[in-house]
Amino acid sequence: MNIEIKEISIQINETMILDKVSCNISNDEFTCLVGPNGSGKSTLVKSIVGEITDYQGTISNVDVTEICYLPQDIEDPPFLTVEEICKLGFYKNSNEVDKDVVLESLLDTCGISSISKSSFTDISTGEKQRAWLVFALAQGKDVIIMDEPLSSIDSDSRETFYSLLKDICDMGKTLLVITHDIDMARKYSDSLIVLSKGRVSFSGPTTELTKNKMNKLVD
Repeated sequence: MNIEIKEISIQINETMILDKVSCNISNDEFTCLVGPNGSGKSTLVKSIVGEITDYQGTISNVDVTEICYLPQDIEDPPFLTVEEICKLGFYKNSNEVDKDVVLESLLDTCGISSISKSSFTDISTGEKQRAWLVFALAQGKDVIIMDEPLSSIDSDSRETFYSLLKDICDMGKTLLVITHDIDMARKYSDSLIVLSKGRVSFSGPTTELTKNKMNKLVD
């Protein structure tokens, strides 16, 4: 699913949130959407997944039934174990799968098999993000979109998580991740979309954007 975004503009009251934004989310790639607070990142994502529909321009080749969207700061579900949270993802999976076998594999892939019986509220923030990733993968969707999954996690944990995301993308998933972590985005993503004041200042392969140039774009 190559999502094509053309000339998207969104204005709320007198404020232009997105101003003729054009970019693509390429199939089977790991794309990072970066930019300072207030640049329009979350608004763009909510437009892609259909939470915002009042905009000018076009978003084409989007099948929202094949997108799993994990918003920022998901509230911890009470009284459930890690395994129970992860299993909930299968309710949105229309494929015939052996849920127990698939879940065991996903827990192992995401490195949380050992805590699968733990209460979700008792595990670390990084482990919670891995659990939500298993939840997303259990849905069997083609596209996973995550909004700032690691904003409060230490650098070593972010490194491990981004490496995991890259591996999952290599398994045939399309990933779009909103992040403030420029270093991780440059190291692991295939493509970058940089927003500044509601406009695209860069969109293309990560290899085309040097660190110095990227820092100037997001200042």
